Amino acid sequence: QRQIYVDARGRVPFCCQLSRYGTGPEPILGDLNSESLATVFARGETTYSDFAAETSRLYQMGQRDAVDDYPCMSCARRNGRTAFMADFPTHAWAALGQLPA
Repeated sequence: QRQIYVDARGRVPFCCQLSRYGTGPEPILGDLNSESLATVFARGETTYSDFAAETSRLYQMGQRDAVDDYPCMSCARRNGRTAFMADFPTHAWAALGQLPA
C-alpha cells in the first residue's frame, strides 16, 4: 500500500513532514491542479527511488552522523528544510543546519 500527502493547495510534497516549514525550497512532486495523479505518482516513484539510492550511497561513503539515525530529520536536512538551524550554533540541534562531512 502506498500513500501520498496532498496539501490544501492541491500540491503533493515529497512527504507530509516537509510541508510548509523550515527554510529552502519546498520539495514538491507535483500540483494536482495542473497534473494528473498518475503523472505526479510516477514522478514520485522516480524521486523516492533516487532519494533511496543517494541515501545508500552516502551511507556507504560514511557521510552520515547521529541525525541520520532519525530518518525524517535526516530527510528534512537533506532537503534543505532545517538549514535555518545553522543560525543557532549553540543550540543542541545545530547539527541539523548542515550536512555531515
